[in-house]
Amino acid sequence: MRMKLLVAASATVFIAVIISAVVTQLTLTSASAASQPAATTTQTPVPVVDELAKQREATYQARLAQANQTIAQSQTELQKTQATAAALAQKYNDAVTSKPAATAIPARIVPDAALAIAQSLDPNARLLQDATIVPYQNVDAYEFVFDRGTVYVAATNGNVLANTIVPPTANNDPNRPPRGDRPPRPRHNRNQP
Repeated sequence: MRMKLLVAASATVFIAVIISAVVTQLTLTSASAASQPAATTTQTPVPVVDELAKQREATYQARLAQANQTIAQSQTELQKTQATAAALAQKYNDAVTSKPAATAIPARIVPDAALAIAQSLDPNARLLQDATIVPYQNVDAYEFVFDRGTVYVAATNGNVLANTIVPPTANNDPNRPPRGDRPPRPRHNRNQP
């Protein structure tokens, strides 16, 4: 019996070892099968994802550098424009606030008033040309050219500086019709009472 018991114990140990080996093998295979696809799945995409991430990062950095360069150029142009605007504003303010040079223009009488003064010398004289301002003995004067002469009236105060108008007489009055154009005078007969 001892032999049977030994054979039975050996067989039981042998079967237990085989069962434990099979279970261990199945467990390891399951575990390795479960871990192997996960490892393969995670290992393969990692380089691809890393490469895409690196490309995106490089593109982002390039665009960021380009944007920063554009901003820097815009700031430089803006500063130049602001400096130009400030210089123009300063010139304008200087021009507005500076006092004009003392170039006083003497006050003048209006041409119509000067004409009235000149015509008062001979109301029947006809003006041949418009008044012009000319220097007469270093004084600005209105020059009036009439059919009977010329009159110079000071432009600043209206004084008559020169008068060459010839006063009308019976012989040189232009308003008097020539002798042949005059109507005949009524004649009185001396013989009539």
